Amino acid sequence: MAASDKPFPTGLVIGPMRTGSTWLYEYLSSRGDICLPKDVKETFYFAENYAKSEAWYESHFRHYDPTRHRRIIDVSPTLFQSDEAAARVRRDLQDPVLMATLRHPIDRAWSHYMHLRQYGATTLDFDSAVREIPAIIEPSLYAKHLARWLDEFGRDAVRITFYSDLKQHQAK
Repeated sequence: MAASDKPFPTGLVIGPMRTGSTWLYEYLSSRGDICLPKDVKETFYFAENYAKSEAWYESHFRHYDPTRHRRIIDVSPTLFQSDEAAARVRRDLQDPVLMATLRHPIDRAWSHYMHLRQYGATTLDFDSAVREIPAIIEPSLYAKHLARWLDEFGRDAVRITFYSDLKQHQAK
């Protein structure tokens, strides 16, 4: 895939979710020199929509203009914990710049839980919800998931930043 004449991402924000990806998306969108997917915040391509085809993915970036855009970036926080995503990204994009944002694991899990409650996905208390919905805790297992990306791409390809640093930058 990712022939040089096709508009595919040269960078991915891989997450995990609830670690500042919305803020990063809004910041990148406001710059004007970054091409993000058209009409969607997240494509979920390498984790959940891979069967939809390369053409489907490419269609999200057809508005790329090399005279205006410095990079094509896909903000996809669900990639982080996907078992298949890192290998798919390696195969299809070869060497993208990757950014993983990390947040205190308990704070991230609590935020995920509150997000689920806000949208009616659970009414359980936190203790019950983490037992019933593994996805609340699973993305916080940073060593497990980060290892997959580091093994696939190497330490120099994965930029790691912290949610607390994003919050500080956001306040400025």
